[in-house]
Parts: sequence; C-alpha cells; structure tokens
Amino acid sequence: MIRHDARWSYVREGRNTAHVVTPEADKDQYFLLSPNLDVTERSSSPSARDLRKCIKSTKSPGELLAVLKHADEEVAVEQDTLGTAMQTCGHRMWWDALLEVFEMKNKLRLQIRYTSIVFNALACCLRCDAEKVSACQLLQRKEIAVDLAKKVWQEAHVQNPRDFNNSISAAWKLCRLAGTQEAFKWGDEIWHWTESQRWSLNLISYSCLVTAWICFLRPFFPLIMFGCGYACFD
Repeated sequence: MIRHDARWSYVREGRNTAHVVTPEADKDQYFLLSPNLDVTERSSSPSARDLRKCIKSTKSPGELLAVLKHADEEVAVEQDTLGTAMQTCGHRMWWDALLEVFEMKNKLRLQIRYTSIVFNALACCLRCDAEKVSACQLLQRKEIAVDLAKKVWQEAHVQNPRDFNNSISAAWKLCRLAGTQEAFKWGDEIWHWTESQRWSLNLISYSCLVTAWICFLRPFFPLIMFGCGYACFD
C-alpha cells in the first residue's frame, strides 16, 4: 500500500519511515518507493538536487545524456547524480544510455554510493520486450550486465546492515533475471561471502536468494521428480 499524503513523500507504508519529508516540492527529488535514499545523506548543494530532478524529468536517452554532458562541463558531477542517472535509465529501460553513464562513471573515477541502485537498473534493462530485442541481443545484454555488476560489487564498501541487505537482494534479483551460468556462479559466491559477514540476511534477501535458486534448478525439476518417484518405488 502506498500513502499519498504529502508528508510521506510517496514511501511504502510500514517501511522507510525515516524518509518523512514535509515540503511538498521536495517529493520530486526522489523516486517512488526508493529503498535507500536517506534524508540525512542528501547533498548539501541545491544545484545538485536541481540537477537530479532535471535528470528524472528527461524524456529520452539523448536528453538525459545531454544533461549529464552539460553538467560535466559546468560543474563537478557527484556520485549521487550518476546514481540518479542510472536509476532513471533502469526505470525507463534505456540500456544504451545506461552503458554511457557507466563510461562516465569510469572516466570520472567515481563510486556509486548505493550499489543496489546499479543492480536494480541493470536488472530492469533485462526485462525488455522480445519484439524490441532479439534473443541473441538479450543474451549479450545479460552477460554485460553481470560483468558490470561484478565490477561494481568489488568496488563497494557496505557500512550498515540496511545497505548490506539492499545490495545483496538487488544482486540476487539481477542473477535471477540474467539466468546465466556466470550469474548463478556469482550469486553463489555472494551467498558464501555473506556467511563471513557480521550482518544477518533479512527476509527480503532470503526471498531473493530462494527465487534465484528456483530459477537455477527449474530445468532440473523433471530429473528431480523422476528421482524422487524412483526412490519411492525402490
């Protein structure tokens, strides 16, 4: 359920109550149901907030890239600005524009503050219409997405349990949508890595892990059922 009260800035009921925002105009600074933008971590620069708002209002990939290019020439682009650009590209499934934003990130040597934004953006671009993207192109897109996500994962520095679970659940969601052997291998590496961390997985992370495992095992269901049936009659 979503509250449409202006005081709540469009957050899901029962979650992220730290995102309560009073000014009506400030709600446009955030995406609906954004899980990991904390009020205490907003940029102190009004121009940066205006830039993020401008990025979210773009209507085409070309317009978004033009805004970013102009901003790069005029002011120093912040990591949150690139995160907003990635989030917008994912939300609108602008794959090529998302890759351009990644190139800008590498050129500026910036790290995205919230890796879950990156993983979710990549995952959204894998949910494309079959009429627009061929099977071969989609497979190539999946391989690139997993490769980019693994590089971002290596750069990440998780500092609290909230970001820990947000990043892991988004990563496993990407693994499920990619559905490649490399994706599931990476997902398994993440699972083993979590066992040595000081934070525990929450219910959302476990659900993402289970759904990823189900997708991986689905082709083997007939063999599993045959084996179970054989064992019953043995």
